[in-house]
Amino acid sequence: MVILFKVTTEFCLNVEALVGLGFARSIAFRMMLLRLDPEKNMKFLIETIPLVLREIDMQLIIVGTGVEGQRLKNLVRLLKFVTSI
Repeated sequence: MVILFKVTTEFCLNVEALVGLGFARSIAFRMMLLRLDPEKNMKFLIETIPLVLREIDMQLIIVGTGVEGQRLKNLVRLLKFVTSI
């Protein structure tokens, strides 16, 4: 599962909020906070998630804003990795 969030000045997540978004308590998650710009190459990361999931069960949260934001959201939806964007 991948969730993309827009960063705001009031951004705050806790475990209960993650569970409410569809994350499982029993599966590890990784969070990335960064600019969603081309030089970060987040498209590559998102496209390789199926390979990672063959090896480990994990959840990924990507938090950020930038010129790639909408394109990455569309990619995540297209690949059906998400329950919430």
